[in-house]
Amino acid sequence: MTSRIHRLTRRETAISQWMLLGFTSKEISRILPASPRTVETHINNIKLKLGSKNRVHMATQLILRDMVLLTMEDLDMFD
Repeated sequence: MTSRIHRLTRRETAISQWMLLGFTSKEISRILPASPRTVETHINNIKLKLGSKNRVHMATQLILRDMVLLTMEDLDMFD
C-alpha cells in the first residue's frame, strides 16, 4: 500500500458516504441522480485511490482514515 493519500472528489465523497450507509449502486444512482454504471465507476476510482481490494476494504479504509461525514445533513450539500 502506498503512503500517498489521494483526495476524493466531491462526487466520490458523496457516493462513499451513501455506500457506507448501506445503499446499493442502483439506490445511490437514484439519489444523486446518476446512472448505476457511473456510480460503479466512481466506486472503482475510490478503490484505486485508496488501494482497496474490494468494497469492504474500501469502507474500512474510509473509516480508518476518518474520511466519513458525521451526519445525514452533511450529505445534503452534495445534492
